[in-house]
Amino acid sequence: MTSGESIARFLGLHRVGVVGVSRSGKEFGAVVFRDLAKRGYTVVPVNRQGGSIDGIPCVRSVNELAGSVDGIVVVVPPVEALAVVEQAFSSGINDVWMQQGAESPAAIQFCRDHHMNEVHGECLLMFLARHEFPHSWHRAIRKLTGRLPRIAVTSQQ
Repeated sequence: MTSGESIARFLGLHRVGVVGVSRSGKEFGAVVFRDLAKRGYTVVPVNRQGGSIDGIPCVRSVNELAGSVDGIVVVVPPVEALAVVEQAFSSGINDVWMQQGAESPAAIQFCRDHHMNEVHGECLLMFLARHEFPHSWHRAIRKLTGRLPRIAVTSQQ
């Protein structure tokens, strides 16, 4: 389980890249992008083919984010996750949230080996959208079953 400290640290960032934003704007990466923007984060979309989402130009790689973001949200297939976190590390980005289903054992291990702050196995929206269904429901169930990281519980109430 990811620690509450890692979650709280990530949520405290102000500038975030979302890696895996679809240009159609209909996939989960776009949902994360929009929710972060709605909550006041400065968000940079990453799509390897470029384009834009909601009028915001997409950068083509994590390498282009160097110096412009504090962390990244990874919303790519697990087979691509390791390359994404390697690029993040080489670009000086040390905070990584691998959205559920995007993480891979190799990407998690890379982050740990390089002392990166990594979150995996958690849905970012459950922590951002804590009062909105269905995320509030997921959060309540995780809290009741003792599977919600403790610091996230106290810092988000």
